[in-house]
Amino acid sequence: MIKILICDDELQERSFIEKKTKECLKHTRLEISSVESGKELFQKVDINEIDILLLDIDMKGMDGLEVAQRLRRDFEDVILIFVTNHAEYVFDALQYQPFRYIRKSFLDGELPVALNAAIEKLHMQQEQYVYIKNKNGEIRLDVSRVCYFELEARKIHAYSMNDKTVFYCSIKQLEQYLQGLDTEFVKIHSGCLVNPCFVEQIENDVVIMKNEKKLVMSRRNMKSVKEKIYFYWGNFI
Repeated sequence: MIKILICDDELQERSFIEKKTKECLKHTRLEISSVESGKELFQKVDINEIDILLLDIDMKGMDGLEVAQRLRRDFEDVILIFVTNHAEYVFDALQYQPFRYIRKSFLDGELPVALNAAIEKLHMQQEQYVYIKNKNGEIRLDVSRVCYFELEARKIHAYSMNDKTVFYCSIKQLEQYLQGLDTEFVKIHSGCLVNPCFVEQIENDVVIMKNEKKLVMSRRNMKSVKEKIYFYWGNFI
């Protein structure tokens, strides 16, 4: 679950940014909250629980630059994205190490790029390793980067976006290795586990991955597979 906070003193702007954020990340499980001031942010929000902060600059009372200054003093890990009407503040904002600087007048184009990059950064920060015993020793595998596992000729093929890792293992053993991890894989048939984070689309009985691979679901598993993936996307059915 990705937790995003919007800080903007204009209700209409907060609502619009939230709507656009949901549209950009419709396949990502989100928890979006908002505050109308820096004072409310620091008084009512547990900032340690926030992954991404979408912060306006021109606000009454404590402005966005003051919020960023305090934020960076105590909470270095929050991904800070300025969302503002004032492009002239960009150089003042750089000292607070923002991840992106978005102009509200270009929100449609700039917000999706910034949010997708932020999500990718979060995934990289949340690496999850399993250690799998193999004939030639032990494999250290970051499962957060695995798109799907597929059993072929008694070997597990772990496919990421750009490469694959092959090792001897049964699906049952693999499921035991994956127990207790934050990355939750979905079994689409007896020999394949997919990472819903990398599912791009579902068409009938086919799961289409972000690396363009098409994987067929078993008829018996189809309903539960779709439910689990839609749940991950945040679309309860």
